[in-house]
Amino acid sequence: MRMIELLPRLWSLKKNESMHVYKTDNAKVIATRTDKNSPKDFGVGLVLGEKPEFRPTHVRLLFDLHLKRRSEPEKSKKLFHALEKVYEGEDPEKLALKLGNITFNMQLDSAEVNLYYAQLLMIEQDFNYVPKEELDKYLVKYVTKKIRGKDVEVPVVKIAGEDMEKKVSNLNPPRDFLMRFIRWTAKSELEDIDDIITQAVRNRPANREFRERLFEDLSEPLPWLLKSLKG
Repeated sequence: MRMIELLPRLWSLKKNESMHVYKTDNAKVIATRTDKNSPKDFGVGLVLGEKPEFRPTHVRLLFDLHLKRRSEPEKSKKLFHALEKVYEGEDPEKLALKLGNITFNMQLDSAEVNLYYAQLLMIEQDFNYVPKEELDKYLVKYVTKKIRGKDVEVPVVKIAGEDMEKKVSNLNPPRDFLMRFIRWTAKSELEDIDDIITQAVRNRPANREFRERLFEDLSEPLPWLLKSLKG
């Protein structure tokens, strides 16, 4: 599904409700509402074969993309192009069909599965963050919260008629946080993977240079997803 089609279905999940979003021959990609980081937040789940469900993170995705690029750099360009299209809002199932049965000598998950859970990780970031430049349009008030022993002013915003606490992102759309790491993985020296993973684990943004798109034949990405919600 395109992001804009998937958005209302994920937004309407009830607390602890799960949705099977994508399925391949050997994998299922699941979204479960958790409200962990903010209201409406969801966790991304992955089931491989008969193994129990686990939560793949952006670190797993980045390391897998590194393996693919290291083992077959020319093939990996097709996958990175498809990920840029996912970032734009395109349907990963259609993009997977265009990739065909592309495989890599080294990989954790299939390229198709990469596209599916990367899309959900991106949507999750748009769910949890309000772009700083959009904040005034949605701000209701600030509340003071104790975070790691310090008083922090947290914004309460009105989205789709509901007041809720959200974090603020300097990026617009917020999902660009993950996409910049993907671009870094695509463009860097292979030996840079330690720096990429370390920065990702510490939740620090990738360098500004990686805001540039990877290819020239790309379209403008969808704006911050929550802007499209009515109410």
